[in-house]
Amino acid sequence: FMTACASVLGTDVNVESTYILDAQQRTAVTVDAFPVGIDCAHFQSLLATRELKDKVIELQRRFDGKKIVLGIDRMDYIKGIPHKLLAIDKFLSAHPTWAGKIQLVQIATPIMRGDTARYVKLRNKVHKLVGQINGRFSTLAHAPIHYLDQPISPCDVAALCFLADVMMITSLREGMNANAFEYVACQQRNRGVLILSEFAGSAQTLGSGAILVNPFNTDAMALALYEALHMPEADREERHHNMNEYVQRFTLQYWSDDFSTELMTQEDADHELLSLELPEPLPRSELLDSFAKS
Repeated sequence: FMTACASVLGTDVNVESTYILDAQQRTAVTVDAFPVGIDCAHFQSLLATRELKDKVIELQRRFDGKKIVLGIDRMDYIKGIPHKLLAIDKFLSAHPTWAGKIQLVQIATPIMRGDTARYVKLRNKVHKLVGQINGRFSTLAHAPIHYLDQPISPCDVAALCFLADVMMITSLREGMNANAFEYVACQQRNRGVLILSEFAGSAQTLGSGAILVNPFNTDAMALALYEALHMPEADREERHHNMNEYVQRFTLQYWSDDFSTELMTQEDADHELLSLELPEPLPRSELLDSFAKS
């Protein structure tokens, strides 16, 4: 970001520090990273409600005996939904006995974009892949992919995050993905495994507990899913502890306080380089005369 500012705005940038300096305009802009968190207290209170407990019981009956793999994404190219489905296809092809024991619950929330033709094409591609995979691996009693092309309520999201054994986030390029944090916050019982794209911003903060994958490598994602489904309880516990410690510490409130404190500090401080006196301008006409006479 700072390098782009130097190139586009023509300002002086020190990438080693946290400011952009415009000496001519005598202004300095502080730049820093403030990764946002989630409201953990909200999810803890939601998990304690009767409505959510009833929803958990309902979903347990619906997916009884199945390992739940959860995906919650916008219908957007950057989310890598087709890549996730291809990985599921390769996993089931390599391990067909899992077809009746796994349930991918994929929520694909529609988005409002001006370029609707591209997103209609993406949605059709996703629908085609879901149909092909379910057509190959379904039985009369079970289909491995439960797909919804619509948003769901916060209560349903929390219930799915509470129950899911695995969550797959396969973003091709993204900032912080709040779904990863919400999954960790809701995993109070199962200690589920997070499969997280290395191209998501949250990979830098949750990488110590998540299984990091390159979504363009669908073979590796299929192997990661196999690893997640077979991971010993002790490993799941340790990974969840590492992620939960970060999520519970760096909450939305922490982010708000940190940002506000830094903002007020900067308002009270003048940048040291701006306090320096500007040098006297060179006597241009005298220099030119001397050069002409030499």
